[in-house]
Amino acid sequence: MKRTLAIVPVVALLSVGACNESAADERDDHSSHQAAAHQVADHQLGEHPAPATGADVAKRIVAVAVGDEGFLPSRIELNKGQDATLRFTRTSDSTCATKVVFPELKVEKELPLNEAVDVNVPTGESRHLAFHCGMGMYKSAVVVN
Repeated sequence: MKRTLAIVPVVALLSVGACNESAADERDDHSSHQAAAHQVADHQLGEHPAPATGADVAKRIVAVAVGDEGFLPSRIELNKGQDATLRFTRTSDSTCATKVVFPELKVEKELPLNEAVDVNVPTGESRHLAFHCGMGMYKSAVVVN
């Protein structure tokens, strides 16, 4: 009986240690889920998710939502000479905006539902670049100053 009593406290201590490790693992999982959520939110806001270093510092990524109202924002202003990418994400399946067309650039890209599609925009000179949906019903523009 004395040996059994000596084992019980050891088993209890091991159980407590295992619970503490589980709780630490859950905290780590929660922290990584929070970090991932912040990356998704940054992406949706048009932020570059990776740390800005070297060439990324000069590059601007603009998120463009393609929904029931068309392209939002409907007018995008960019700085002349600053590398820029428009990141289109179609969020609605109830419009004709299933592709984006830049006639002057001769660029036409399909916009799959809920998938980001990047279009690089030349900013070497001041210009007004119109773009629209595949049927030309939703229109928008990029202004390079």
